[in-house]
Amino acid sequence: MIGFHVLWFGGELDHSPEERFVSSCGVGSSRKIGHHRLSGALLVSATYCKRETLGWRSAQTPRGDAVLFVGHIDNRQDLRRALRLELRHKDGDAALYAACFGTFGAACDLQVVGQYAAIIWSPRDRSVRLTRSPIQAPPLHVWYDKDRLIVASVARALFATGEVPCAIDEQKIADTLFLNYREEERGWYKGVTRVPLGAQCCITAQSATTTRYYHLATLPQIRLKRDEDYVAAADALFEEATRAALADFAKPAISLSGGLDSQAVAAYAARSLGEQVPLLGLTGVPEAGWDGLEAKHRFGDERWHAASLTELYPNLSVETVDAAGFSFDHRLAAMFLALSAAPRNVMNLHWIHELRALARRRGCDVLLTGGLGNATFSFDGSGALPALLRKGRLTRLARELRYICPRDGS
Repeated sequence: MIGFHVLWFGGELDHSPEERFVSSCGVGSSRKIGHHRLSGALLVSATYCKRETLGWRSAQTPRGDAVLFVGHIDNRQDLRRALRLELRHKDGDAALYAACFGTFGAACDLQVVGQYAAIIWSPRDRSVRLTRSPIQAPPLHVWYDKDRLIVASVARALFATGEVPCAIDEQKIADTLFLNYREEERGWYKGVTRVPLGAQCCITAQSATTTRYYHLATLPQIRLKRDEDYVAAADALFEEATRAALADFAKPAISLSGGLDSQAVAAYAARSLGEQVPLLGLTGVPEAGWDGLEAKHRFGDERWHAASLTELYPNLSVETVDAAGFSFDHRLAAMFLALSAAPRNVMNLHWIHELRALARRRGCDVLLTGGLGNATFSFDGSGALPALLRKGRLTRLARELRYICPRDGS
């Protein structure tokens, strides 16, 4: 959790709104919350221990800008080598991001790989830079007027100040019911915006600009000679990503289903760790008494598929999680309090909560998932077929249909 509150033209915040803002940033988090002032701005961040909280100070760039950071950096080791840094482990990713910004400036987000959001406060320019990583990132909720700017990982912290009215944006709710998320900057509350994924926002008392520094649709096309070359390139990237995700962790676990996505991650992780380093697979299964009904081309109990993977990788073990006794609304109220919004896919959350709790009880320090597999290497691309027909690309459409429906009927 991070938060930022500044009066554009100087002056200190009143004690009560400041206290409410800091406390609200910590609701629902097991971590301690530290805060301090810098040139009239209040900076807030989760920390790791009470002793650190008492004397906490934000990371700083070489020129003295304050950096707030939430999330994680995956290519830490590469960045440390490139910047010739010897950061202590306790300095964390905030200090690493600050060093990257000091070296690369606005281009730093094209060097940093991970899932993160960051706030940079420049007392010299009285400007604020907000950024989120591409694809996935913690949120940043934003409200400002001619007098002040308030930013936080959770919308409730903005309302806690007493400066921001709390009013649900019903149009956002209506769009979401149709899975319409095209207005990325539109928040769940009227007047509260959000920083888009892969974007940088620069805000001063006089102006606010948003720049998209990364978008999948604008990436250059990759063309290789053979199908095998694409497979080899994807394999190399998968290995690199897995090694980066496991770096600096000692006891990994993986949320392991019976499907291809998480099993692929587990296979790469098991190989990357080596046979002497154990990998714990945690698999959700039905409660005792399940009626055994299964839809066509689906299976209801994934334990056997997960267990079969252990035959290929001796360092992988599997433990099942049935979340017995928990209903679909398990911890839902707590999640709403923590998020200031309703979570998606509620019917899966009860066993996900229990799976993560089990990983913590087993002493695991990182939990891998295959959560983006459906949208990437498991995506069948069938949604492109109507577009090919609409655009008149009939030759390409025929070729795709031939692959989907081969003549031998297989």
